Amino acid sequence: MIRIIGYSIIGVIFASLILSNKQEKETMISSQKQEAKASIHIIKEPEEQLGELMPLTKTFGIYTLTSYEWDIFGQVIMAEARGESFEVQYYIACTILNRVESELFPNTIAGVIYQTKPAIQFYGAWDTNQYEVTDSVWEAIQAALLYNDLPSDIYYFTSDGYLPGTEAWKQIGNMWFSKQK
Repeated sequence: MIRIIGYSIIGVIFASLILSNKQEKETMISSQKQEAKASIHIIKEPEEQLGELMPLTKTFGIYTLTSYEWDIFGQVIMAEARGESFEVQYYIACTILNRVESELFPNTIAGVIYQTKPAIQFYGAWDTNQYEVTDSVWEAIQAALLYNDLPSDIYYFTSDGYLPGTEAWKQIGNMWFSKQK
């Protein structure tokens, strides 16, 4: 009987130590998460809705992208050009930038990517998967931001041939790029 009580007491002490350590770890992890959130602000909403919040930005050439724009830029290219060559990824990034620079389209990266009228160009923007953006895509985006050498009137691409009502420019990999008529 004493032996059973001794084992029970040891079991209770051992269990309380485990629970105590678990609670301490959870408190420490929660505290670390709160500190990380306080020190890093990553935008997950369009800039227009944020008001006074200051986003993290990255500057390349003449462009300064918020973390939100940087993220959606990478995501849309992954969705549109997964498995394509660096060249295709680069030209898709350039196509997006050509639209930003044109008076025919919205003047922000988010505006271009999520434009729905007159038609959706970037169906990948509506893909709900979160892709692990490859180094190739990040490099393609950076190269496009710094050196966009795509003719400035190339605004369209598809994987189904040239877009009707546009002027054909070039096929690269499995993508067909075209100009505004």
